[in-house]
Amino acid sequence: AGLADDVRHLFNDHPSLQRAMITVPLPPMTDEEIDGIVAAGEAKSGLRFDDPVRRSIVALARGLPYPAQLLSLFAAHGALARQSGVIERSDLRDAVRRAGDQADAALRDAYDLAVEGDDAASSTATRRGSRNI
Repeated sequence: AGLADDVRHLFNDHPSLQRAMITVPLPPMTDEEIDGIVAAGEAKSGLRFDDPVRRSIVALARGLPYPAQLLSLFAAHGALARQSGVIERSDLRDAVRRAGDQADAALRDAYDLAVEGDDAASSTATRRGSRNI
């Protein structure tokens, strides 16, 4: 339908979308729902989360499914690397570090993309004899 930096710009550029789409606010998931995500992963993978690890994932997710899934996945990778069927605190500790590294990389990429235009504008302005402040 179209490309934009955010939904507002998408609607502004494509008014026909306003007739076909609605915004649905989604509240954060409950702890029980987040725990259900972890439980579903356990059932599908055959791995088991230690109870303290499970509670930590639920707390760290703060009602958001993506962090719960990401931490569970990375922690499961840790257990598999240790050739264990039980996901332990050390696996979660490594998962948090890995998720942080992934977020850092995404932020760096977003920053580079954001300032890339500024660098081009700055060098063009410099060539014209003006200063970009």
